[in-house]
Amino acid sequence: MRVPLADVVAAAESTSEKLREMETNLSAEETSAVVARELPLMAQEIAALLDETRRSLKPGVPLETLGDLEARWQKRSDQLALWARDLTARASNIDNQIDQLPEWRSTWSQTLTFAHNSSAPPEVTKRIESVLAAIERVGSILQTHRASILTLQSHVAEETHRATGAKRSIKLAQNEAVEQLGVRDSPPIWNSELWTNPPPETPPVGPDIDVPAPSTPGTEAPATPISPSPPACSSC
Repeated sequence: MRVPLADVVAAAESTSEKLREMETNLSAEETSAVVARELPLMAQEIAALLDETRRSLKPGVPLETLGDLEARWQKRSDQLALWARDLTARASNIDNQIDQLPEWRSTWSQTLTFAHNSSAPPEVTKRIESVLAAIERVGSILQTHRASILTLQSHVAEETHRATGAKRSIKLAQNEAVEQLGVRDSPPIWNSELWTNPPPETPPVGPDIDVPAPSTPGTEAPATPISPSPPACSSC
């Protein structure tokens, strides 16, 4: 669909204004610049923390240590997730802008062909050519910016993968540590068997005492003979 020659000036100004707005938004956009500046430092921190995590994940590691590592990894994961979200939103916005350009390009190309065929004044032809040149220039800028964002998205995804793997390993270590805390040498006091089958009592420790053995039914223990008392002395 071409622009009528009578509307070329107004339509050209409208399209040029939209293109200038796209360029201004690209210049003011800070998301990709911030990520590009801070991501290398984040990658170094993750590499160092990953090495520390590998050295710490040994049998018997305290739960407190695991909790500290988990918190530090979560902080970095949250930042990476924020960057990923912002980059995705920015890439979608640029894609929407790029999608508008083919239609504009087609419209103004058809208008230029019609202007040549209609022997339009040179001023009109130049105006149309200026719009087409601006479309190509802004399109190139948008494509370059989108490529930069896609590259940053890939790097953020790589660091996110490392952080996710580290947190998974920490969670496994935490589960193992909790299981080790649950291992007992004796049954807990709430175990019902402890009450239904109490352990045998230990006899008190004291001086040795002769306790006669119980007699067998039907038998009697032999009587101890009693010695006769000596006769009383009458003169005493």
